Amino acid sequence: MTGARLEPGDPRLTLRNTMLNLATGTSLRRRDDSREHLLYYLKAWNAWAEGRSIKLLRRSPNETMPRISKQAVTVPTLRGTASQ
Repeated sequence: MTGARLEPGDPRLTLRNTMLNLATGTSLRRRDDSREHLLYYLKAWNAWAEGRSIKLLRRSPNETMPRISKQAVTVPTLRGTASQ
């Protein structure tokens, strides 16, 4: 799996790479901390939903769990039409 067709800075690619690094042990972070994993998922989701790019997912000490973004994003389908 390569993350093909995802540009650097795409939150989905950043999340993918972060989780792979945790799973393979190439990261100093704890790979079995589900709360930290959820924090990364929420940060990536919010960035994607808000149309922001991110190149690094990290947790600051004492950081609280982010709220889910209420901003809608238009997602192109495979046929080239948009859905919300």
